[in-house]
Amino acid sequence: MRRFLSLCLVGLACAKPEGGVKLTYEKASLGAVQKRLDVLGVKGAWAQSDGARVSVFLPGGRRHEDVRRNLSMPGRLELAFVVEGEVKATELGDVALKRDSPHGGTFLAGRTREAVEAALGHAVMPKGRLLVSEDDTEGYRTWVVEAPPAVTGDHLVEAKALNDENLGSIAVAIAFDDTGKAQFADATARGVDRRLAIIVDGNVLSAPVVRERIRGGRANITLGRGATPDDAKVLAAALEGGAFPEAAVLVGEEAYAPRER
Repeated sequence: MRRFLSLCLVGLACAKPEGGVKLTYEKASLGAVQKRLDVLGVKGAWAQSDGARVSVFLPGGRRHEDVRRNLSMPGRLELAFVVEGEVKATELGDVALKRDSPHGGTFLAGRTREAVEAALGHAVMPKGRLLVSEDDTEGYRTWVVEAPPAVTGDHLVEAKALNDENLGSIAVAIAFDDTGKAQFADATARGVDRRLAIIVDGNVLSAPVVRERIRGGRANITLGRGATPDDAKVLAAALEGGAFPEAAVLVGEEAYAPRER
């Protein structure tokens, strides 16, 4: 265990070691968790492993909720083109059949995820990978995207939260290394006038239409309705910190005393 070394100068009060919150995770690696903490920039946070579990120590409980949300995200980024196909559906109930031509064919939309998923049992979708995600205007909608994705986060080198007050939007700016830059340029050259879905952990965050080849290897992920600057920071840290094979599972939460460190 680490031990505290306190140095007191005459006439000055000694700072006492600080306790805080201890989070214990399964299905997590120490290196990956520590990298996420470093990117989040939580002052004084650290992690240790007993071989089976990883414990995260947050002095004073600093940014407790941000850390929990971040570590619950695998952080898998995918960029995939939307399939321009027709949905055939009957017995839709509370779900409507919408058209997104000429850039995305037809899709199912409803106010709840459950309603949309229920309607899929009565629908024939175009061939591709099917996703259901929240949408700014429809509530929830289906997306059919090509598989495999055109670009993934394997070559991501930077992700920074943006809060553009002038545009009234909250976003995350991403950048790829040379390999990812070339893949992104090739994909956007092939996909002019098509929708490119930006997907994180199976959720479509946005699907802008590609207007031209993008050579710089940079893009912005605009977050949806109700997003906050903290949401952008958590997402940026998850992407830049690197994807987990799967979400870490929180199995314990307790206060810790300074001596535990």
